[in-house]
Parts: sequence; C-alpha cells; structure tokens
Amino acid sequence: LIILLPFIAIGPRWWLQRARRQRIERIEKQLDGWLLMLANALKATSSVGEAIASTVALVPRPFSEEVDLLVKELRLGTPLDRAIHSLARRINSTLISGALATIVVARQTGGDLPRTLERASAALRESARLEGVLRTKTAEGRGQVLVLASVPFLLCIMIGWLNPSWFDPMLNHQIGRAILGACALAWSVATFWAHQISRADL
Repeated sequence: LIILLPFIAIGPRWWLQRARRQRIERIEKQLDGWLLMLANALKATSSVGEAIASTVALVPRPFSEEVDLLVKELRLGTPLDRAIHSLARRINSTLISGALATIVVARQTGGDLPRTLERASAALRESARLEGVLRTKTAEGRGQVLVLASVPFLLCIMIGWLNPSWFDPMLNHQIGRAILGACALAWSVATFWAHQISRADL
C-alpha cells in the first residue's frame, strides 16, 4: 500500500491532464472545418450568434460541446464578445484563442467576416500540413540521433567480444581512464546537442 500511495496521488492528476491535452488536440483539428461552416452560415444570416448556433449540429464532438455551451451563454443574455472570450479561456489553446480573436476583431471593425474566416480556415489547413511535415522530419532526426548515439556502445560490445584485452590499457591506466572520461563527456554533449536540434518546433 505504501508503494502504491504515490501512484494513487499522482495518477488521477496525470490522467486528467493527458485527457485534457487529447481533447484540446481534437478540438484544434476540428477548428478549420468549424470556421468554414461558420463562414458559410454567415452568408445566409448577418447575425454571428445565429450563425454559431447553426453550426452546433454540424460540427462533431468535442467541438460541438464547446460551441453548444457558447450558444447557451448567449441565450442567457451574455454578450457575444464575452461568450467568445469565455470559450477561449475554457479551452485554453493558443490556436483556438487566435481564431476566436479573429472573429471578434473582424466583427468589431466591420470587415468581411465570411471571407476572413475562409482565409483563416485555409491558413489553418496549411499550418496543419506544415506541422505534419515537420513532425515527420523531426521523427526521422530523432531516429538518426538514437542510431548514432548507440554506435559507440555497439562497437565496444563487438570489440570486447572479439578480444576483451584490447580495453585493458584504457581501463587499467590513468591516461586511458582520462581519455575514456573525455570521450564520454564528448558523447554526452553531442547527444544532448543533437537531441535539442531535433526538437525543432513550428
């Protein structure tokens, strides 16, 4: 029971954080489709609130649940800008907040909101494509780093298997141990540096 206490204390919080991240990721993937639906709805009605309400039945979950909460706030008398701000704060995603801020700004400045939303949807699709390409390239880079980092150990295993006495000068003499320590330090720095380079973000 004592061993399980840390897992009992940390497990639920970790599971909730993981579930929240997964939900936010699903919502972000549905954002461009919802913006396009909203742009098409605004071509039929001039009311942003009515256009948002018409998308609840069209967009899949979990985005539809968040939009439904926004519509319920509007029906209770909450101003549209405040309801949108509440939606952005509830989801807590930079991508979602930016898209919702675009709606608010375009509405307040009197711009062509449907056209703005169509452009935002296209930009999000292109951003998702570039992010997928970057994710593929960084995954390849991490794989290469792993292979290169394991090469010295594989060579040592092969040499030790062929003739273990070859390592005696390095293990039994002070200069050899110093060289071994310098090599280990160089390997650690190079591996860390390569890992940081492969973590490039869009």
